[in-house]
Formats: sequence, C-alpha cells, structure tokens
Amino acid sequence: MFKKNSYLFGILLGIVLPVLLFGVLYGLNTMTGIFFHGTIMLSIKKMMFVSTALNILPIRYYILHKEVENTGKGILIITLILIIIVTVVLK
Repeated sequence: MFKKNSYLFGILLGIVLPVLLFGVLYGLNTMTGIFFHGTIMLSIKKMMFVSTALNILPIRYYILHKEVENTGKGILIITLILIIIVTVVLK
C-alpha cells in the first residue's frame, strides 16, 4: 500500500505521531492534575507545540539512519505546516 520512501507515508507519519504524543501528554497532564489536586503543568497550546516539535526525531531517523529521504521530507513538510498553525493561527 505505502512505499517506505514516499511523501504520502511521511505525511501520514507526520500527522499520526504528533496526535499520539499529544494524547500521551494530555493524559499525563490530566493524571498530574488529579494526583496533585488541580495543578495543570502544561496548557493545550504548549502540549500541541511540544508534540509537533518532537517530529524532529523521526525526521532525523528517516533521513540519516534509514536513508529514505522522501519519507523524511514528507514529515518535514507536515511538521512545518503544523508549527505554523500552532504558533500563528492558535494565539
């Protein structure tokens, strides 16, 4: 279905990974709020930015270690778009 060296695969990875990481961060944030009586560590915007910015790790992995540049470029494209959305649009 997907070639390992395709832009589409990179774009899908670039969308799925931040969503999963945001879910983990949101869950941890909620758990700390429950255990520490309402103390929220991160705002939603900060969690979105961190989960999107950590896409740098798969970009590096796919370009340097796996040597599939198109997948890394796909992740990079979607990461730049998401960073612009989080920083500019969601003020």
